[in-house]
Amino acid sequence: MPHTIHLAALKLLECIGAPTREERKKAAENSRISAYQDSTTNSLSATAENFAAATQVSDTPDDTSKPSSLIVLAVFTLRKIVKHVRSSPQRREKWKKEIKDVNKSWGTDDSVLMLILDVQTGWSSTHQMLRRAIQFRTAITGYVTNEPELRECELSIAEWDTLILVTG
Repeated sequence: MPHTIHLAALKLLECIGAPTREERKKAAENSRISAYQDSTTNSLSATAENFAAATQVSDTPDDTSKPSSLIVLAVFTLRKIVKHVRSSPQRREKWKKEIKDVNKSWGTDDSVLMLILDVQTGWSSTHQMLRRAIQFRTAITGYVTNEPELRECELSIAEWDTLILVTG
């Protein structure tokens, strides 16, 4: 009985495209011969590249396409701001300084939290990103005002109101 189950499992693995023992050995030999980086940067066949391009799902629209609705535009703009803040240690320090300045002006001693960047596979990460952004609305506005690269990313009052409405 165990032998029959083993044969059935091997046949199932073969049907779903799992590599055979020989294919795994050959892949292991190839990985010892060539560097990992070389094997991962080899160009794909034209068919594979076309398929990848056709099926690629982007979590953000590219800069050439403008989002149509106010909420999509606001989330797109906020995502650009968050990526900018999180992109380098120097920008993170500027963000922390901005938070501390806002806390000082409000007379509070709230903790310094980083902005959350949403991810495509996290089902609630966009909501978390929006909630954290609303929490630090004043700091985001100050940060964007002081960063020349982000001047076009200033969120309008209507966009902030839309984000607040969406997050409930």
